[in-house]
Amino acid sequence: MSSADPEDTDQLIRNLTAQVEANDIEIKEVEDENAELELENSVLTQEILGTQGGVGLLDDNDFLAGGEGGDEGGYENLVVEEEEEEGEEGGERENVRGGGGAGVEEQ
Repeated sequence: MSSADPEDTDQLIRNLTAQVEANDIEIKEVEDENAELELENSVLTQEILGTQGGVGLLDDNDFLAGGEGGDEGGYENLVVEEEEEEGEEGGERENVRGGGGAGVEEQ
């Protein structure tokens, strides 16, 4: 069995030590980059959730305003229709109550 030259062994140890130190530095850099990406991912996820909520509100508002995304006319038209119906009914009652003839409606 042959023994290794002490100088070769020392050089091998120095090379391996330098490689381990370089790997440690690279690991630290990758961990830092990973932490930044995870933070960015978290921020983007929150933005997406907020945007999805905003889209939901826009869909609701579109329906409420009677826009293309909602049913025919939407909430705004339902309210207008109800007010018109109440106005017609209220007007009839007002005319009957305030009119000069017995049960004669003015138009």
